[in-house]
Amino acid sequence: MNLKKTLPLLAISLLVSGSLLACSSKEASKDKTTSSTSLSDSSKDEAKKGNFTAILDEDVSQLDDADKSYRFSLKNIEATSDPNDLKGILEANGLVLNLSKDQLPKDFKASDYKAGDKVAFTLSGHPAMTNSLPPQVVGDVVSNIKKVN
Repeated sequence: MNLKKTLPLLAISLLVSGSLLACSSKEASKDKTTSSTSLSDSSKDEAKKGNFTAILDEDVSQLDDADKSYRFSLKNIEATSDPNDLKGILEANGLVLNLSKDQLPKDFKASDYKAGDKVAFTLSGHPAMTNSLPPQVVGDVVSNIKKVN
């Protein structure tokens, strides 16, 4: 093939390839920005705290796990603030909180928490819940729990 014909075709091919690479690089950068924005929004959701009150469905009991955590079986859950719209889920099925000793008040005694007692608790963000009835929540999303008179 003639060099005079090949050289312009090669130059055009390089220009088109370079343009396509530049466009795809901009799109990838745009996708990363969108992705980090989504993560930031998600982090904001996690920071939202909901405050609830509930009635103990049974006496608080200590679990036989490695942490010797405590089981709070709750019913009649009411929201005092619910920025994550959890009330519907909690209201319909109740909730079980599994809390370790370090998440409880310093003066906590399981014997002080009896069936029928009212408690107040705070949940951070959208907690992961088991698919059981009632659903169970791991304690790391519970920032406090206390008996209410």
